[in-house]
Amino acid sequence: MRIRSLLKFNTLLLLKKGPIHGYELMKALEKELGKVSTSQVYPFLNELERQGFVTVKEVGGREKKIYELTDEGSAFVNDLLSRFEELVEIAVSDKLRSCSYCGCVLYESGVNVGGKWFCCENCAKASHRGV
Repeated sequence: MRIRSLLKFNTLLLLKKGPIHGYELMKALEKELGKVSTSQVYPFLNELERQGFVTVKEVGGREKKIYELTDEGSAFVNDLLSRFEELVEIAVSDKLRSCSYCGCVLYESGVNVGGKWFCCENCAKASHRGV
């Protein structure tokens, strides 16, 4: 199964947190993404169930449905997150620097002294003093 939209990705992230009622899922998605249609969400949930990634329990008098990842579904989401992490790392790796003194990783900020990057002024001063 390929996940090609933020709606599907966020749905999986919400399911990873634990069992969730369909209405709660819709509200959480709307909070994150804005207007969301049931015709976007429920077919995906049905597909997840068909694939064996989700179980559905009906509760209450109005047949409310609770969705929960299966072990196979959890493995799928963990694999997806691992691949996503690799993509993010590739995207930002050329923007990373290391502190010339302590070696910590710098992304956007830091202190540049004489062409050397430091995470903070303390490291820059310590390096200058030869500490």
